[in-house]
Amino acid sequence: MIIYKNLEIKLSVLISKHKRELMFLLLLLFTPGLFLSPYIEETKAGANPTIEQQINILNSLNSVQTSSYAPTDNSLGLIHWDADKYAGATIYFEAVMANTAWNGKTYATLNSSSGVVVSGSEIYKSGTGYGRVRSGALTLTDDTDYTVRTKFSTAGGYIKAARLIIVQTDSEKIIDTSTLIEVGNTEKGTNSTATELENRKIYYYDSSTFDPAPTSYFEAVVKSSDPTIEQQINILNSLNSVQTSTYAPTDNSLGLIHWDADKYTGSTVYFEAILANTAWNGNTYAALYTSSGTVVSGSEINKSGSGYSRVRSGALTLTDDTDYSVRTKYSTAGGYIRAARLIIIQTSSTKITDSSTMIELGNTEKHSNNTAAELDNEKIYYYDDSSFSPAPTSYFEAGLKTSAPTIEQQINVLDQKFSVVSTSYSPTDNSLGLIHWDADKYTGATVYFEAVLANVVWNGSTYAALYESSGAVVSGSEVSMTGNGYSLVRSNALTLTDDTEYTVRSRFGTAMEQSVLHD
Repeated sequence: MIIYKNLEIKLSVLISKHKRELMFLLLLLFTPGLFLSPYIEETKAGANPTIEQQINILNSLNSVQTSSYAPTDNSLGLIHWDADKYAGATIYFEAVMANTAWNGKTYATLNSSSGVVVSGSEIYKSGTGYGRVRSGALTLTDDTDYTVRTKFSTAGGYIKAARLIIVQTDSEKIIDTSTLIEVGNTEKGTNSTATELENRKIYYYDSSTFDPAPTSYFEAVVKSSDPTIEQQINILNSLNSVQTSTYAPTDNSLGLIHWDADKYTGSTVYFEAILANTAWNGNTYAALYTSSGTVVSGSEINKSGSGYSRVRSGALTLTDDTDYSVRTKYSTAGGYIRAARLIIIQTSSTKITDSSTMIELGNTEKHSNNTAAELDNEKIYYYDDSSFSPAPTSYFEAGLKTSAPTIEQQINVLDQKFSVVSTSYSPTDNSLGLIHWDADKYTGATVYFEAVLANVVWNGSTYAALYESSGAVVSGSEVSMTGNGYSLVRSNALTLTDDTEYTVRSRFGTAMEQSVLHD
């Protein structure tokens, strides 16, 4: 049997008057040796026209430094979304990111320039190694500017690209689209005349490849530098020894400044000091304190090891109309501080309306004169009113302290030369001298033990200490010197027991030495 496909006979149109034609047709169909050529007719749906466009928001490496989304100033890039340019578009947000820790995550979101996050745009990359991550399809608002913001969880991260992916499709033809061609990267310049970019990109335009000719626009994201000024308020600018393992001094004697927030609108404040330690494994610390003794949160800074370094805190919050000072301490050995100051950075999107500049005219000095006298280390400042517009309001300010009534007394325990002949403290019979301590006779006293020592060999050491007559050593009283030649050595401040008798004992370092205790 022969089957003829696609031969359609519409019997519904056959009527009786066409019987003869119908019989003739059937005769043709079934006459041996007579065949009709079959044909196929069909309608095919071809692939819909599709084009993908990309709009770069960011195309340079940037560090992700916070655990909350930033920056808020749109500085990672800004693009404008015009829906009329992209008929039939499906939009995605895509970024290339990495994290600095294997268990960390780096996040990115698409935000409007006003700070509203686009729903569904959050994407993230886990762990180290860069990866390209794309969001699901997004809905954008027509005629709106968009930027990118980032954050991390665990450690820090990086983002090196962020863009919109725009896929346009249509059943017949795409009638509108826009192609972005980059001709520059992010750059910062201070020139006041047109200058070529440092990392320019070159695009070759060939009109013959466009039909019809496109409409071209030049677009740039620009930002003028915000007015910014940095001021410094010195608290301390002279070398001071750090002598305790707890924060001191408590009398604000390292310097005192007054904070007036009204003078520094739009300011970010930091505490900075120049520190060193006397041991390679030691630390010297400094912190900002109110004059009443309260430490400023986040102000503690430290320097490890010997050699001076400038160390700065993070941003601080100060209390308006409050006086501040600096205190120091060490861990392991001693330390030094030679400068401490506030760093004040003011910035504004329009203009800075208030500021104050401190000009030093003197250093820390001590005087006993009762009439005005020139400073020992005066500083001279030349004032030129033509340099200020409008003219500034000037004030003179000084941190002063009157000398408290002070008297120094000495109580001799030993006032003659004595040969030290033992490596253990002696004599035990109090024969080097005996004195009685009556605390009532010395109100407000700070007591030290002092001795004049010598050794007979260059590498030998001689020791002396204060003892109670009962034989108990006074804590912290041991003093020593190394090498020959007499030296006066003094202990740190001591605590004595009222109505107690004290003597002195001495020793030398090794059996090969001979030492001398004098006074």
